[in-house]
Amino acid sequence: MHYLLFIPDEKRMTRAVLDRPEFVGLLQPNEPDPLVALPEVVGPDNTHTGAIVLPFSHGDETRNPPLGYLPDRQTWHSIPGSDCWIGWGNDSPPEPDDLLRRSLPLYPGPAVELNGGFEWIIPSCMDQKHVMVPAGEGWTTKESNRWPDLYALAEPVLHMIEANQTDDGDFDYGVAASFVSEVLRLNYRLTPQIIGALSLLDQDSLPRLAAIATDYARILNLIQDLAQKKQPAPNS
Repeated sequence: MHYLLFIPDEKRMTRAVLDRPEFVGLLQPNEPDPLVALPEVVGPDNTHTGAIVLPFSHGDETRNPPLGYLPDRQTWHSIPGSDCWIGWGNDSPPEPDDLLRRSLPLYPGPAVELNGGFEWIIPSCMDQKHVMVPAGEGWTTKESNRWPDLYALAEPVLHMIEANQTDDGDFDYGVAASFVSEVLRLNYRLTPQIIGALSLLDQDSLPRLAAIATDYARILNLIQDLAQKKQPAPNS
């Protein structure tokens, strides 16, 4: 089932309830408004009342969690770097299929098992499509990526992967986690904070995930092919 959010001291029941830094990009403009309840009981922080938010209502109502704070039937975790909490049914943790951005085109990629045992689609930022747009008297290309700075995030990750192939270069797990989190957000209703709360990324798998998300193997093959083509032909 989809996760729920607890936002302390929140009284609004509109889309603005998610206007917080930790939820930036959680919903795209063409996605429907979240469902909000304002229970009068103290929430999972044991201190405040507030809003219980279902960010997205699943088309199959049986996949929607009860909209309320039910401590005996739910598991709640604080969201890193936030005063908000994330929760789900004790026997129904969020699965990838529940969090897919169904109203938007799916970015293809391999299904990779993340921490927690479920398989998530990891697209390569190098496969993001470009669209043709008018530019003066001609045409040019424009990234159709919903996060156009993805390439800028990928560049230091590629350098780290390359350094670790040839020597004992330091692998910055924070940089890799930031990049992989942004790639995951392409297809799923996630934020870096929610990815942390769900414990989807573990240190052991980050180098492999970063290599998949940058398509490092394909880039390396292209570089090697170019190098071979630049070599002078053998004397006959």
